[in-house]
Amino acid sequence: MLLLAGGDGSMGWWRALLPALCLDEAERRLFAPLGPSEAFDADLRVAVWDARGGGRAGRGHGVAAPGPAAADALRMARGLFDGPVHLLGHGLGGLAAAMAALEAPELVASLTLVSPPLVLDDAAVGDLALSGPGSVSRALAPGWAGHHEDVAAALLAEAGLSAAWADRLGAQGSPAGGAAIQELDLERRLTALGRPLLLIHGLVDAMVPPDTIRAFARRAGDKVRLVELDGGHLLPVECAPEVAAAVVEHVAAVGRY
Repeated sequence: MLLLAGGDGSMGWWRALLPALCLDEAERRLFAPLGPSEAFDADLRVAVWDARGGGRAGRGHGVAAPGPAAADALRMARGLFDGPVHLLGHGLGGLAAAMAALEAPELVASLTLVSPPLVLDDAAVGDLALSGPGSVSRALAPGWAGHHEDVAAALLAEAGLSAAWADRLGAQGSPAGGAAIQELDLERRLTALGRPLLLIHGLVDAMVPPDTIRAFARRAGDKVRLVELDGGHLLPVECAPEVAAAVVEHVAAVGRY
């Protein structure tokens, strides 16, 4: 399985799902309690990486663009695995995963898109970069931070560091405009992809309106499965056990399609 992170493409966004990605014991104490009771990678070979322009440095020198991220995903699929892989992408990483699957469907066993930006305006696309405390705060479900103050504070601090470096370095960049996303005609192409497709979305996602995902699922019919969770845009952090369970079930069902 290949995991394509949202926001700036940092694999740190998967820490609740994969606590092994934590930098130190302090991070593990924060994120491990949010994770599934059974290790997500117990029966899966999982690859995850920092996309171009993202990562641990926190220097905000350009948001990872979905096009290059999709190309990198295909390179990893070819280089690390002997056969088709399961792609799991969140947010902008979901857009990249979709682009990769459409580019080389023969390399894809299944596709899971978490909070995917299938249709967006330019303002929402900017928020999806998660490159500042404001956008990270909006990405979290209302009230979630109050129940997980330490985790929320860590996420906001990381976003603040990234934003500060971006300002200092004069970093520019946007992953893709809303018009560019719409030009990809993702809905029609994903419906015709011919690969098992799972959509996971938050009921109170402030970045990607849930109604747009529900409408796509209705039009796609039995070609897509939709799972809605009680969370915002950052489901891999807010709802890691539920995300893990849905993905594991989806992957296990692939052999039955």
